[in-house]
Amino acid sequence: MGKIVFFEEDPKVKGVLRFVSGYQSAKWWRREKIKYSYHALDGSMFEYKEEEHDLICNRIKSDYPNALVYLLDYDEFLEQFSNNRFFAICKWNEKDNEFYQGDGLDRKALYSTDIADARMMFAESSANQTLRTIQQTTRDKVYLRTLYLNFENGLFSPCLMITCTSKGSGQTKYFAREEGKRLRLVTTSNAATKFNYESAVQMWEYLKTRNKNFLYAVLPVFKDNVNCKNIEQYMRENKVSRMVVMDLQLKHLNR
Repeated sequence: MGKIVFFEEDPKVKGVLRFVSGYQSAKWWRREKIKYSYHALDGSMFEYKEEEHDLICNRIKSDYPNALVYLLDYDEFLEQFSNNRFFAICKWNEKDNEFYQGDGLDRKALYSTDIADARMMFAESSANQTLRTIQQTTRDKVYLRTLYLNFENGLFSPCLMITCTSKGSGQTKYFAREEGKRLRLVTTSNAATKFNYESAVQMWEYLKTRNKNFLYAVLPVFKDNVNCKNIEQYMRENKVSRMVVMDLQLKHLNR
């Protein structure tokens, strides 16, 4: 089975992984050609031949002197870089990649061919919601693309937990699990079940409809083991924000 070749343009700079989507070695009657893509699915499969691999690596290094080059099976790539996924909205254009970068003063969607301007979204559900809004308010032909960056998307990690506040007693505890129709609640944050962003939202929605005896809140995982009685005090003293960053632009990260 073939392998894909991809690279970081510069490991010291936050950026998007690029994939070799085509390569043609130089012959006496033709020049060497190479094509790059930001999209993993465009990555060409190469049978591993050391000589060809060296030629591809040398060409990448010629175009990007600081590049860090990888050669992996596609399944191996998906496993190793699963937490590096971000989601961008693209406008259909046969010549260039046009990435959604936000809305203008007239609330119309703006696009850029510069990947540094692209709005990279952490959650696929949020990206799809933005996509639907653009489709409903414009005639733009847009679609969602998964991009891989050279750093991890924190919302794929178990970064959130859920608190349950009894409507009767007003007491707040942490959610651990559901046992039948009853909730298993715990008093310390270390014992609380931890969720990634998508699963936390799904569980929060589920609990609201399943058990109406509680009020539910989604909180970031605390650095310390906090008793449920001290949640408000801990968040106030440590300035813990419930805000979740949902997107980024590379141009702001690499200033």
